[in-house]
Amino acid sequence: MSILDVEGLSKSYRQAGGESTLAIENISFQVNEGEFVSLVGPSGCGKTTLLMCMAGLIAPSAGRVVVKAAEVDGPPRNLVLVFQEYNKSLFAWRTVLGNVLFGLEVKGKPAREAEEKASYLIGLVGLDGFERHYPWELSGGMQQRVAIARALAYEPEVLLMDEPFGSVDAMTRLELEDGLLRLWKELGTTILFVTHDIEEAIYLSDRIYVLGRRPSRVIQAVEVRLGRPRNQLTTRADASFMELRNEIYKQTAPRLSSGW
Repeated sequence: MSILDVEGLSKSYRQAGGESTLAIENISFQVNEGEFVSLVGPSGCGKTTLLMCMAGLIAPSAGRVVVKAAEVDGPPRNLVLVFQEYNKSLFAWRTVLGNVLFGLEVKGKPAREAEEKASYLIGLVGLDGFERHYPWELSGGMQQRVAIARALAYEPEVLLMDEPFGSVDAMTRLELEDGLLRLWKELGTTILFVTHDIEEAIYLSDRIYVLGRRPSRVIQAVEVRLGRPRNQLTTRADASFMELRNEIYKQTAPRLSSGW
């Protein structure tokens, strides 16, 4: 059953000279409850603009976003967005525990219940023992885990993620991917994941929507029929994995020329 519907969404930005730039155009797709869906496309194609419209942080120029049959006209209470720049989204003056507690405080949870839930989520993202540390005392990968735990503490039905692993090193990225899949399986949260990394999208997802260049449109919907659970070695070595990678790459690869 669909939990998130994007219907004919377009967004243009007006420039200083009065001209407008169309970032996304007539985008439509849906995400079913409990699915892990990715949006993949080249840099600058409007993926973040699309997410900001979906999260109710900017208004679309045309079309609409519907979450559980309610049209989005501001930040929905049952949807949370995790940004790529985790070091800017965390509260530097709050500890790990304090950051994760924030969403529970916003929801008005009793103090004891909130601390128990926060501690559970901190353990779930593998940060036991770091509850009293501040963000600046943690590695980039650890900070991103805090950001994910804080988002999940708000108990969203839909979690939007904007290239959340793009700023960490390759090995940490693989660990975070596997950790996210464990969280998704245990909590049952619907996830819409934005990335420009085709292999990451295939590894994580049930379905991938491929976006074209600006003004961005959905140019392909790809079903990922790889078994679960997935493994960084065996899944990525599977012939079906490479076939999907090549299929999507052909749709998104830049046209080569002799210059820049």
